[in-house]
Amino acid sequence: MDNYLIGLFDYIDGQTNEEVKLTYNQLEEIGELLGKIHGSKITNFSIKEAFEVPLKPDFLRAFDEIKKISDQSSDYKQEVKKLLEKYKLKLFERFNELEKLQTKLKQQEVKLVLCHGEPSPGNILISGVGKIYLIDWDDLILAPKEKDLMFFSERLDPVLKGYRKIFPNAKISENIQIFYEIKWLITEVADYAIRILFPTEEESQIRKNLEELKYVFEYMGIVS
Repeated sequence: MDNYLIGLFDYIDGQTNEEVKLTYNQLEEIGELLGKIHGSKITNFSIKEAFEVPLKPDFLRAFDEIKKISDQSSDYKQEVKKLLEKYKLKLFERFNELEKLQTKLKQQEVKLVLCHGEPSPGNILISGVGKIYLIDWDDLILAPKEKDLMFFSERLDPVLKGYRKIFPNAKISENIQIFYEIKWLITEVADYAIRILFPTEEESQIRKNLEELKYVFEYMGIVS
């Protein structure tokens, strides 16, 4: 353990946003919380946004791998094959759009702020008394504000209302927002698909990975 830093946090009894919906006021509270994080004076953080998509090769690899799946393959692999084949057209339309936006954004200068990195539903915890917490802080990064705000694309009004308590003139860049939405989709699909197609985990975790993959499709509007 000599080479690792360990963070200890108080235990919080609650449910994630995957389990319960957030109210309007709670979404407003999330927006204000993100505004406070983005208002941090930290500007010399080692991890900065470069508009890369590290799991892009794994995304393509997953589609190559499903061609090898047969009736003798595991039920999990067959289920992934059905999902990826069913939504292949939609996924590659977004993948191509991602590459165009990536090229465009790399040529622009954008303001970077300290971001949580992934305030997704699974990382938003609601305590028994309704208090909101952000958990899982291992994706901290200096990035455009849209890196965090993109997770609320379908619930943006109350989030922005809270955010503008900290930044009254805040505006959303549509290109950056879309880039992050698609990047998260492609990254999550690649991650879960590869973990199922090349399993190294217990069956219970593989089953959970499959459910998480289905949730990503639903959350990002891929499911028709």
